[in-house]
Amino acid sequence: MIVFVRRGDEVLVVHRSPAQGAYWHSVSGGVEDGETDAEAAVRELREETGLEARLTALFNVYAGFDDPRVRAVLILYTAEIVGGRLVPGDDATDARWFPIARPPRAIAFAAHRRALEQFRARPEATSTPRRGARSRGGRV
Repeated sequence: MIVFVRRGDEVLVVHRSPAQGAYWHSVSGGVEDGETDAEAAVRELREETGLEARLTALFNVYAGFDDPRVRAVLILYTAEIVGGRLVPGDDATDARWFPIARPPRAIAFAAHRRALEQFRARPEATSTPRRGARSRGGRV
């Protein structure tokens, strides 16, 4: 799954450690045993950035074909920050806000690049959270 967090005209992006390929991409990760996709999204954001968040919407679902480690179904959520402090953690070496119109050039994975393009093109999906929306993982 992927989590997009917007701050004005910026989006949060993380940089992976050299052991993870040393590239920029969206906050993302896998679902652990016993966890819903929504719970995983919140956990991954906290682990990679130090930020606490509330999911605001299910944005889209993507197929990931260009990661040599795995083929993936990527569930993309949007979120708003409710606490914490931006500090890269887990397997992230950096976490930064980038202009949505100018994310880092070296974004890994075509699905992440495509998702960022669609996120930028749909301001209504990134500026006003849907209150009370439901997903398989519970309240978003």
